Amino acid sequence: IKKLKGRVSQLHLKDLKKGIDLPEFGSVPKDAFQELGEGIIPMEPIIQAAQKAGVAHCHVEQDQSPDPIASINQSIKHLATL
Repeated sequence: IKKLKGRVSQLHLKDLKKGIDLPEFGSVPKDAFQELGEGIIPMEPIIQAAQKAGVAHCHVEQDQSPDPIASINQSIKHLATL
């Protein structure tokens, strides 16, 4: 993010499930991602770096969810704590 300062206006945010086995090559399992704050990706330093780099918008991206509305609400609540 630092290297792209001034060149990135939008950022997609995802969180990776704890204990997921990611392939070195190929597609990521459908259940690999979860709501922000529930996985292993530290969101606070990412948001801080995005702000310093001039990113205008961060988008929450949840690939698979049994309840998309509940998932986005949970992610929004987490972002509000940062």
